[in-house]
Amino acid sequence: MPPSWLAKQKKAELIELGSEAGLRLDDGMRRDEMVEQLDKHLQTNSTRLGGNQTFDSYYGTRRTP
Repeated sequence: MPPSWLAKQKKAELIELGSEAGLRLDDGMRRDEMVEQLDKHLQTNSTRLGGNQTFDSYYGTRRTP
């Protein structure tokens, strides 16, 4: 299940987030597909993208105390 932060984003915002993360998301994709692909990409690239302020909310929701 993807983090709620990603699930709350609009389709256009997901495309922008994907671009910022270096992931191309096609406008023809379903929103849930975008969320899934972006979630996987952010998990895989957490070392590189974890310091990017754009994704603070994403990584903050995935951290465990």
